Amino acid sequence: MAARAATGSETGAGTRMGTRTGTTTTRRRTGESEEAEARDLAMAATRPYRAEVVGWYVGVAGLALGHTLVAQLILLICAVYRLLADPRSRRVSLTPSTTALLVLAAWMLGTAPFAWKPANAFGSTLGAMLTGWLVLGATRKAANSGEGARLATVFLAAASAGAIYALVGFGMFVLKRGGVPRAELPFVGCNTAGTIMAIATIIAIGRLIRAVRALEKLACGACAALTLAALEATQSRGALVGFVVGLAVLLVAQVYSSRGRRVARAILVLTVLAALLGAFSLAYPPVRARYATILNPSANRDRMDIWRTALAIMSDHPAVGVGINNFDEAYMAYPHASNPVQEQPFAHNVFLEFGAATGIPGVLLVAWVIAAGVASGVRACRLGILPGVTPSALAVFVALVVHLQFDLSIYSIDMLALFFVPYGVLAWTAERARGRDRVLRSRGVRAAPEPGRD
Repeated sequence: MAARAATGSETGAGTRMGTRTGTTTTRRRTGESEEAEARDLAMAATRPYRAEVVGWYVGVAGLALGHTLVAQLILLICAVYRLLADPRSRRVSLTPSTTALLVLAAWMLGTAPFAWKPANAFGSTLGAMLTGWLVLGATRKAANSGEGARLATVFLAAASAGAIYALVGFGMFVLKRGGVPRAELPFVGCNTAGTIMAIATIIAIGRLIRAVRALEKLACGACAALTLAALEATQSRGALVGFVVGLAVLLVAQVYSSRGRRVARAILVLTVLAALLGAFSLAYPPVRARYATILNPSANRDRMDIWRTALAIMSDHPAVGVGINNFDEAYMAYPHASNPVQEQPFAHNVFLEFGAATGIPGVLLVAWVIAAGVASGVRACRLGILPGVTPSALAVFVALVVHLQFDLSIYSIDMLALFFVPYGVLAWTAERARGRDRVLRSRGVRAAPEPGRD
């Protein structure tokens, strides 16, 4: 009897244990299924329309040539339709990068009523906010959909076509058959063209360093050579400085993310680029003479006068500034060394521009936005998140920010996407880094670099 009782109790205990284990397993599976269902719903909410995909490709091609308004219009129509048709698309996902942008946008709107011309401030701010919303959303969806590599290829192809256009116009001038003294793209002038060519060269070099197939290496090398030549032909000093700094960031990030395996290829690429830069300068001395003035104060008196005036405006209006898109009128109201004075639409420095437009708080907020973008890229590079994407995105963003210290070549709504695309890519990689970090910490696993993805 005792043995039977013991056996029965053991059987009962085993049954209860099995029941509890089965319940736990069922709950775990239920939780996993609910999580998978939530992921499916999220993907459904962000699954792009065909028209949106068309807008992406039109956008990257237009971005390489200096025109994005058509793409923004396509994306706007799709975004409005999605907002009306799908309530899930109205959810707002905040990250450190997007939070910084939202606070800056709110401050810009808050200072608009105090602007010299409030209509200018409101119009420019709302336009910038609309562009940011469209481009950041499109960047995130494109990255999640796996279209990134093809979009980058289209951008490089369009940039190569634009480089040929720019070099032909510049070559005709050199041969004294018309043309332009500084290379331009179909829709933008020489300085913005220099920014685009610098960005395209950095992306092409980033893909060249990681390329495996011979055909891909050849295509990326040809694109880098074309866009680098076009960059020099634009004679944009700010774009060249930004390119040099961005290239340094790219090489360091690529070598770090590959754990030193691509040092030889990076050194080879750097040597070839230096040779191309030197050959172009020797072949056309006026380019060398212009670049030699980068560190010459006497050759940059006009730029220094603009900066002094921007500082004076910021000193006189430290709280709210004179308003976005009001710098030209404020600039003409201040005394200058030269007379007559040429109108200046902006301060030729992103921090001085926002300081004059939105006061000292605006400078701090812009610094926060830029720091958030750089921090996102550095964190993703450190964790090895998408080593085929993150180093190039970080290098492009740094190159753009450096150029913005000398010229606001993306000041128009048409070209503002040139800032939001790399910023959005860095925010997306940082989001992946945070999600991966949380999963690995919960499992007690040490982070390892992800495989490359372009």
